[in-house]
Amino acid sequence: MVMGREWGINELTLGYEWETLLLDEYGLPPKHEKIATVVSKTRKEILPSRTGFDWIPGLERSLFEIRSGILRNRKELEVRTKKIVKTAMEIVKKEGFQFLPIGSYPPLGSAIGLHIHTGSWEKIEDLHEFANSIFPYIPCFAALSVNSPFWGMNPFNPPFGVKSYRLKHHAQSMSIPQYTPNLFPQLLWEGDITIKFVSHPTIEIRICDAPLSWKLVCELTAFVSSFIAESIKYPKTFNKQQFVEGIDNRMRAMKDGLQALFLWGGKEREVTEILKEMLDTAYPTLKILGYEELSLIEKMIQLRQTQTDFLSHLFENYKGDIIDFTTYLASGLNFVEDPFNTYLNYAPPLKVKDLMDIDEYLLSMVGRRTSYGNLYKVLYQPTDEFEKRIWRLKERNLLDIQFDEEEGTLFSKSSS
Repeated sequence: MVMGREWGINELTLGYEWETLLLDEYGLPPKHEKIATVVSKTRKEILPSRTGFDWIPGLERSLFEIRSGILRNRKELEVRTKKIVKTAMEIVKKEGFQFLPIGSYPPLGSAIGLHIHTGSWEKIEDLHEFANSIFPYIPCFAALSVNSPFWGMNPFNPPFGVKSYRLKHHAQSMSIPQYTPNLFPQLLWEGDITIKFVSHPTIEIRICDAPLSWKLVCELTAFVSSFIAESIKYPKTFNKQQFVEGIDNRMRAMKDGLQALFLWGGKEREVTEILKEMLDTAYPTLKILGYEELSLIEKMIQLRQTQTDFLSHLFENYKGDIIDFTTYLASGLNFVEDPFNTYLNYAPPLKVKDLMDIDEYLLSMVGRRTSYGNLYKVLYQPTDEFEKRIWRLKERNLLDIQFDEEEGTLFSKSSS
């Protein structure tokens, strides 16, 4: 999408970076030199692909990152994606590895994501203002893509506390809510929505968990890019309330996925209803791309079912521990045939959850002498809003606050 001052669209381009796991004979992600042959052979077979390595934060191991290259329509998107998956799986098997697309490495954690690019843009002018204006909608994409219900846990007793541990951990500080003041825009990195120009002239959505469904990769890429292409034609205003609500809704998406209630302009709304409106907004560009419908996404919205619900269903009916389960996922599911799509054919509709109380969630993250910085990172809110929450909890006698000259402000749950 080449755009200048008048936002004239010459051609929509889109693409993605889909981080996936390869597992060795021990069920561990290998180091990058071990999978160099897989990367090299895949790139040779799929010439437009930029597939390569990425790293798993905290594990000193490598991800197998499927990079689509520039795409322009449904046929290119689906043919290339399915071809890369099929080719990679064949090569991976020959090289003695297993392929596992998922939002975290279950036994130990670590964030694995899908980054969607909409570009190419000729100029940066006004892009930051636009990115800010669609920030409230970004948690809706998060709710749709949750796929990390496991994160380094007791092998036999996973908590199933949230639907995206990757979101809970802010992708280990590599996907966080950000706001760029319009008078002083800079080219940053690590935002849930990022103006990317330092490397590629794209708008990048970084909030999505890595899918295990190649079809969902395609539909999410088309949906996100089409929503951006249509939204930029009718720029919206943006205010502090929307930013704070967006951060809170991000946590609600993390906890409840498509069962979440959001606060939207101060009123409770089901995230699925907002997503339906977003699909309507995106439809003109989706149609140009070749999509009359997004059948998988629409089915998910109708049922409120996510990939996390699928993985939780599988584990609850599995007899082994989380380490064995990880190997089972990699060896037992045929990702070319798309097991998630099959699951949705018999999955029951899920009910909407109650509105998540963000103050209570923040309090649940307080331990003994929790530092200001560590508690702040639970939400990444504007500091004045963060402190309002803190003092509200203090006034309710739920929080004790101490000050240490070296460590600064320290929080503990009230003992009274």
